[in-house]
Amino acid sequence: MQMNIKVSVIVPVYNAGEQLKSCISSILSQTLREIELILVDDGSTDGSAEICDSYKTDERVRVIHKANSGASEARNAGIAEARGEFIGFADADDRLDPGMLATLYDAAVKTGSDMAFCDYIFCTKNGNKEIKSDLNGDRTYSKNEIRELILPYFFGYSDSEVQNYKNLFPFADYSSYLWLCIYKTSVIRENNLRLLDQKLYYNEDNLFNLNFLLHAERITHISKCLYFYCDNDSSLTKRYFPEFLNAKLRKYDYLRDLIKNNGFDLNFYHRLDNKICIESINIINYYVSSTEISFKDKYKKIVSTLNCNTISEALAKLDLSYIKLSKLFIFLYLEKHKLYRLLLILSSFRNLFRI
Repeated sequence: MQMNIKVSVIVPVYNAGEQLKSCISSILSQTLREIELILVDDGSTDGSAEICDSYKTDERVRVIHKANSGASEARNAGIAEARGEFIGFADADDRLDPGMLATLYDAAVKTGSDMAFCDYIFCTKNGNKEIKSDLNGDRTYSKNEIRELILPYFFGYSDSEVQNYKNLFPFADYSSYLWLCIYKTSVIRENNLRLLDQKLYYNEDNLFNLNFLLHAERITHISKCLYFYCDNDSSLTKRYFPEFLNAKLRKYDYLRDLIKNNGFDLNFYHRLDNKICIESINIINYYVSSTEISFKDKYKKIVSTLNCNTISEALAKLDLSYIKLSKLFIFLYLEKHKLYRLLLILSSFRNLFRI
C-alpha cells in the first residue's frame, strides 16, 4: 500500500453475521480515501471470518485471524498493526456516516488535536435517537481544560452533582465509546496504551479514554451525529456476567491508583466514592434483572454487594442531605441502611423504579 494512511479503522469481529457487511461497506465508502480497515477475526465460527477475507481484494483492507480472547484483545491486535496517523474503532454491527472520518480527521489536523470525536445516533427496533454530549457545539479543549473540565467526571461527582448526575450527561460517561473518536497513533504508541481485559475491568473503553486523555495535549469535539450505534442483545453488557461486581471493584481500585499517581486533588477520592454509591444501584439492578439466577441468589447478591468494603465504606460517607426526595434518594437510603429485602422488592419493579 503506497498511500499515506490518515486513519486506521479497527473492527473486532466475532460471529457478526450479515451485519458485518453493512459495517465494512460504510467504512470503505468513506469520503476520506486514505484509510486502512483492519478486521480482527476473534475466532468466529459463523462464517464471519470468510466475510472478512472476501474484502481483501480492496488494498485498504487487512485481516487478522486469531483465537478468541475478547474484543479488547482483538482491538489491541489491531493497534499493534495499525499504520495510520490516527486510529479509530467501529463495532461490527454498527455503521459510519460517509463523512465521519473526513470530518474528524480534518478537525484534528486543523486544531492540532490528539483526539477528535463526534456524537452518535442510537438505532433500535423502535426507531433512532440522536445522542448528544453535554459539550455544546464544536470546541477544542487544551490540556488544562481537559484536566479541569473533563477528567473530574471520569472519577465521579461532587456532592452537589449527585442529585442531577444523569442530567449532567458528563463527557466522561458519554466518551466511554471508542467508536466516537479518532486517536493520534503516536500518543498511543509512546505511552503504550492498550485496552484492558473486558472480563477483568468493567467499561474498559472508558478506562482507555481516560488514560489517553491523561496524555493528550488537545482534543476537539464535533457536534454532529456521525456514527450509528445499533442495539445488540448479544453484546457482553447484555449477557449475564457473574463477575460483574468484581470487575466493577477492580475498576474502582484502578481509578484510585490513577488519582494517586497523577497528582489529582484529594477531592477526586470523594468524587469516586459518590460514583461508587450511584453505581451500586446499577450493580444491584443488574443482578435483580437477570433471568439466570434465582430469587434467593438475587438476595444474596444484594447482601454481598452492599457488604463489600469498597461499596460499604462509600455509602457510609455519602451525604444524603444533598439529594432531594426521589427514587435516587430512596434507593441510596435503603442501601446506606442495608435494607436488603426492600431493595430486592423495589428493584424487581424495574420499570417503576428505574433510576
